Amino acid sequence: MSRTTNAVAAWALGLSAIAGAASAQQATLTWLGTIDEGSDCVPWAISADGEVVAGKCSRPFKWSRTHGMQPLAPLPQSGFYYVVNDISADGSVVVGFAGSLGPLGLAVRWPLEGATQDLGFVSQSGQIPYSQATNVSSDGSVYGVTNDGYFVWTADQGIRLLNYYFRGVSDDGRTIFGIDASGLFLWTADRGVERFAQPPCVNVGDYLSGDGSTIIGVCGVQIYRWRRETGFLPVPTPFGGLAGLSAVSGDGRVILGYAGDGAWISIEDEGFHGLVADLLRQRGVDIGDWDFDGATAVNNDGTVIAGAAHIPLGPTGNLYAWVAHLRPSCGTSDYNHDGDSGTDLDIEDFFRCLSGDCCTTCYTDDINGDGVGGDDADIEAFFKVLAGGNC
Repeated sequence: MSRTTNAVAAWALGLSAIAGAASAQQATLTWLGTIDEGSDCVPWAISADGEVVAGKCSRPFKWSRTHGMQPLAPLPQSGFYYVVNDISADGSVVVGFAGSLGPLGLAVRWPLEGATQDLGFVSQSGQIPYSQATNVSSDGSVYGVTNDGYFVWTADQGIRLLNYYFRGVSDDGRTIFGIDASGLFLWTADRGVERFAQPPCVNVGDYLSGDGSTIIGVCGVQIYRWRRETGFLPVPTPFGGLAGLSAVSGDGRVILGYAGDGAWISIEDEGFHGLVADLLRQRGVDIGDWDFDGATAVNNDGTVIAGAAHIPLGPTGNLYAWVAHLRPSCGTSDYNHDGDSGTDLDIEDFFRCLSGDCCTTCYTDDINGDGVGGDDADIEAFFKVLAGGNC
């Protein structure tokens, strides 16, 4: 819901008319830092708008441009290592796994506020407790795997076993891609269960896009993209073969993976199918001596990706986490990420942030991403976005 005042909107439109647009091919690269010196840091999940990242150094972390890298709290019990698997579309909830040296494993949920949660487990066969949270939807439901199959967890009903194996869940939880006794299926709240006519191989399908429209999978060394209107279509594969897929954008347009020479990306509408390092160079980023080992997360519209890199023969050899904006971005008109766009509260929170009091979910004060926060150019960029434009 937008409640921008007419005066503010008119002023912002005037700024949009006189300001030049940045090149659509310019990219920016941000290094996320670390919470543990000397450890590898890898991002594993990213919010829908690309502004919140979750991953792991020696400890799990959540990063935003406003608040930097912050550790996620452990469970009260000691002796666990942690794995991060997913983050909610709004960046408020992170889910993953707390493991031990033995077979014990616990599904974990890190909420925006409150204590870290152990989601429990289901073991009808009497095995040692094991569960792992792999997906979280925007309504707060958590999906994962436990001893006797796959589960869904909700705040009101706790953890429940499912009668199928899922491969992916849409951001809103209304689409599920999985496999049951009859083979691969797509379930939607509107259509129910659908089967696939003549898939390219029996087990194709590794990722479901966040909007539920697209399935990405591999048969042998060939990548396939499925949409209802096209069926399965091949995607150009990297030279020398694909080592594996790692992520797909929320609209299914961008695919990330691993090739023999490092992190690989496919951008459907631009016809780019190659190394992330080459794409960044083409878009004006000086990557120096860095090797981009993996691209591990991508936001909903495919304009923000995250991954890890290292410098060969560097002093430590450690992996360092990065985020790349493939196009200029000024965030969204929902500045405080409360679900309402362009409201008086968004404007108030923006000016509070300029004064050094940024809310936990607020965007950064460096609106135009030029490395200088809170200057006149950022104020102009904010009101251009508020009026429906870009910086």
